[in-house]
Order: sequence, then structure tokens, then C-alpha cells
Amino acid sequence: MKTRLVIFALFLAAAIALPVYLHAVEPLDLNTATAAELVVLPGIGPRRAEDIIRYRMTRGFKRTMDLLRIKGIGKRTYMKLKSLVQVRSQSSDKDHEVK
Repeated sequence: MKTRLVIFALFLAAAIALPVYLHAVEPLDLNTATAAELVVLPGIGPRRAEDIIRYRMTRGFKRTMDLLRIKGIGKRTYMKLKSLVQVRSQSSDKDHEVK
């Protein structure tokens, strides 16, 4: 029983640490990131992720500072996010549409 608990705890720790590690290696592109990817970012919950995707669909991100145009993302949150996000492309498809 203890062995299973230890294995489960290690699996859970790896599942939590992996997204953080991946974001440290490659910043998220604000014009292509999914809601699931955005939610992992500090200060971004499901509602803010939807707002980011909605902004992307209506205007598109031209620079990371465009995050400041989203209600609920202020200077402090932006400072936490700026090294974790980037703008490489403007997505014209509706693959990441908010429903």
C-alpha cells in the first residue's frame, strides 16, 4: 500500500512539474496557446484564459504588452508573465475558439 502511495505521489509531482518545466524552456505563443496551456501561467485562471483567447480572436496579439489590455491583467501580473509568453504569429484560424 505504501509503495502505491509513493508511486502515485511521484507521478503527481511529475505531472505538476512538467508543464512548469516546459514553459521555462519555451515561452507560450499568445496567438496559438490553448486555454489549458494558458491556465498553467501564474495569475491566469480559466476566466482569464478565455479573455486572452477572446482578445486573440478579435484583435490578435502584436506584442506581449497587449496582455495589459485584458481586464484583470495589471502590471504585476504582466511582470510575472512576460518571460513566459511571446508573440510569434497571428493566428487567423478558429481552432482555439472559446465556447
